[in-house]
Amino acid sequence: MAKTRTTNWQRTWPTLVKFILVVLVIGCLYVASAVLIPVTLAVLVTFLLTPPVSALQRRGFPRTPSVLLVLGAAGLLAVFFGTMLAAQFIQFSAELPTYEQNVIQRIDELQKSSKDSPLARIQEFVEQISKKAADDPESGIVDSDEESAVAVKVVDREGVPTATIFGGLQTLIEPLASFGLAAVLAIYLLIYREDARSRMLCVVGKGHLTLTTKALDEAGRRISRFLLAQFIVNLGFGVVVAGGLWLLGIPYALLLGFCAGLLRYIPYIGPWIAAILPIGLSLLASEGWIAPLGVAALFIVCELLTNLVIEPYVFGQSIGVSQSALIVAIAFWTWLWGPMGLLLAAPLTVCLVVLGKYVPSLRFFDVLLGDEPVLSDEVAFYQRLLARDQDEAADIIRRAAADRSAIALADGIATPALVLARQDWDAGLITDDEFEQVVRDVEQIMSEHEFVEFAGSSGADTDKEEGPRPERELVAVLAIPGQDLADTIALSLFERFADLRGYQLETTGTDHLVGELLDRVEREQPAVVLIAAVPPGGLTHTRYLCKRLRNRFPQIRIVVGRWGATDLETQRQSLNAAGADYLGTTFEKSAAQLAEIAQFARPAQAAPPPIPVSVDNLQIA
Repeated sequence: MAKTRTTNWQRTWPTLVKFILVVLVIGCLYVASAVLIPVTLAVLVTFLLTPPVSALQRRGFPRTPSVLLVLGAAGLLAVFFGTMLAAQFIQFSAELPTYEQNVIQRIDELQKSSKDSPLARIQEFVEQISKKAADDPESGIVDSDEESAVAVKVVDREGVPTATIFGGLQTLIEPLASFGLAAVLAIYLLIYREDARSRMLCVVGKGHLTLTTKALDEAGRRISRFLLAQFIVNLGFGVVVAGGLWLLGIPYALLLGFCAGLLRYIPYIGPWIAAILPIGLSLLASEGWIAPLGVAALFIVCELLTNLVIEPYVFGQSIGVSQSALIVAIAFWTWLWGPMGLLLAAPLTVCLVVLGKYVPSLRFFDVLLGDEPVLSDEVAFYQRLLARDQDEAADIIRRAAADRSAIALADGIATPALVLARQDWDAGLITDDEFEQVVRDVEQIMSEHEFVEFAGSSGADTDKEEGPRPERELVAVLAIPGQDLADTIALSLFERFADLRGYQLETTGTDHLVGELLDRVEREQPAVVLIAAVPPGGLTHTRYLCKRLRNRFPQIRIVVGRWGATDLETQRQSLNAAGADYLGTTFEKSAAQLAEIAQFARPAQAAPPPIPVSVDNLQIA
């Protein structure tokens, strides 16, 4: 009992340590947000500006002047557009009261249009009941016309408190300090890019210098291309929106276009949030409904065109991030870092996924956030069988059958599922009933689909296009399952999917003793004995059966099907010493071995030819 508790604690301890580390990392990200946000912004700016800096260097400019020139140009553009946007914002704030009459008119129109609506009737009913209750003296409700005394406190304000001044200055200084730190750090990272890369290699690439170097270089190029492409796409979106608003006569088109391009960094909902302000402004500035409808149509057309045409062309079919994971990441970064986290969520998530694809120590990011399947077809197929979801398991087979042959499908999905079931059964992870159910489901699902290329072992006729061939007698093959139902099912699938034209395949059961099998071989005199032993396990029994067959029938050919096996060298030596002639690890290879044997094997019920057999060099598939 103590040993079991120790084992359970040893299994739980690594998971608990990882959970504690994750909590500590999240806590550090939250507490140190004032420093980490500028650092993250600087790293993203570095990736964004690396391509133009590298382009200037390729044209002969030194590193430092190239960095300063690119950052200076970016800063001037930011100041220019920032000044224009600030001027438009100030003007918009000053002119906002002038739209009061339009707002009142819109409200009156809406009230008139909804005067006879059910909601208006309910509201009128509630108002009448409230008025009646207010006029009832027994209700204890005081009429609203009566004035009530209100206590007024007179505050002597001789001047603005110092705390208020410093509070306002702090609100202004903090974002300026953050952007200043990000700018300085971006300059350093761009100038000393090699030094930063070397330090990163020292941290994550110890012992894997070559692999990590290639991974970081490729990841840096991909992230830079993505961020630059995303910036160009969002900038173009903002410019088109600003131009469309200007043509529609909407004021402050430049400010609204900038907001549209900026908010488009927020996936899915960003463009529609950006559409709220111009639609509302069009309602205020215009007298009819044409302008609001035009603004809504402008955003719908621009977003659909960008999302369905431009982005797939620029980014490829996918940016490599799972849609559900991206939504969760947006919620996480917004909770952690507020509005800045909302803007940085998508670029950060893409960067983490790209790093996870190329840096081995960060692969868990690709698993958690990537859009590629993390389970192979055979593992997913087995997992759905464990969950008793035969429909989804059949869907996996159906999708895989679109680009695979029948025998490749059996070798790539069905047989590995049997191997996984055998492994879990041997380890005690599944019961006998669960094991039997899984292997029978494998046979049932594989047998239901109409992708069988060969008609089995009955000797199907050849294609009519090839013309008639001379008839020949069938080669007798006795198939023996090694251990249990998994081997029997594997033999059934092999008979169904392998090209066994020209063979007469007879299958025994798993309840026969070795002596009974030897007696049957002596009675039927097959040319080939095929032993199916799905790994793991079964190797000892297979070796014993091979030895008995070789000692009693020296001329017989013995083929062992260890379908799905991996440790081939060890098994090759073991089975070679036991007397086996061939070792097949897939249905396709075992079928090819039978075809090779057919050229010298005797037909069924014929006298055995005096062919010497040598098992010194066992053939491996």
